[in-house]
Amino acid sequence: MSGSGSGGGFGSGGSSGVVDCADFSFETHIHSPDPQEIQLLTNGAILSVVLDELDGVQVVQVRNGNRIVGGLVENGPQIRKCLGAGYSFSAIVRSISGAAVRIFVLPTDKVQ
Repeated sequence: MSGSGSGGGFGSGGSSGVVDCADFSFETHIHSPDPQEIQLLTNGAILSVVLDELDGVQVVQVRNGNRIVGGLVENGPQIRKCLGAGYSFSAIVRSISGAAVRIFVLPTDKVQ
């Protein structure tokens, strides 16, 4: 996963196993990140993970406030299911290297 590129398709991919949404967490890269938004990020920043619709398709977006930073592809079916069931998730920025933004996704109530 490169963490760069353009286009839609956020939220597709990943496996479709059963997940305990209350404890679901994983590390990944932001897919198709917005270069302007990356410049505003710092290590340790807490971003929101939200379910949205893009061209009639449910997608998982990573946002900084109300601005879209990019999307999530890894674990897409599981995170969409959890978000659709009413669980809230956040993403903590682990590292930024050019266009590659590594994040740790976890339930919002577990962010410390």
